[in-house]
Amino acid sequence: MNIYYALLDWIHLLATVTWIGGIIFYIVVLIPSFSVLDPPQRGKLMGAIVKRYAPLTWGAILLLIVTGILMNIERGDAIVSLATTYGILFFIKHICVLIMVINGILISFVLGPKLQPKAPDSGNAAAVPSGPPDQSMIKTQRIMGLLGVVNLFAGMAVLLLTALARA
Repeated sequence: MNIYYALLDWIHLLATVTWIGGIIFYIVVLIPSFSVLDPPQRGKLMGAIVKRYAPLTWGAILLLIVTGILMNIERGDAIVSLATTYGILFFIKHICVLIMVINGILISFVLGPKLQPKAPDSGNAAAVPSGPPDQSMIKTQRIMGLLGVVNLFAGMAVLLLTALARA
């Protein structure tokens, strides 16, 4: 038994669960629950979630990269060949991961920060705007939701491709 490889694999799996589990929570629990909140509160909550979850997600992604490279080196697969079924599945898996990372960048560094200035101040009830909701905030929230759904399907594909490659 290779304890070093087992530890790398465990950390890799833990990081995967953290990242994809967060996406599942976001899509299956959080977004549907938004219907009980007014749009400004949705923006405020989403801003707080992105601020808190982004470091965890990016830490998990960093761990995935590091442990993935180390596991490939340990297996002797520093370069994966597209001439094998494993190599093709591995390549497609990493295209899905790249899509997820790009979406994560958009959510964390582009769209999430756009919602912050539009959200009411945390302790200031008077800051809650009256009148119709800001349409750009609603559009941003919808785009974030769509990117989350894309990440959910890409994450499920990553898990399936990993299972197929290991089979």
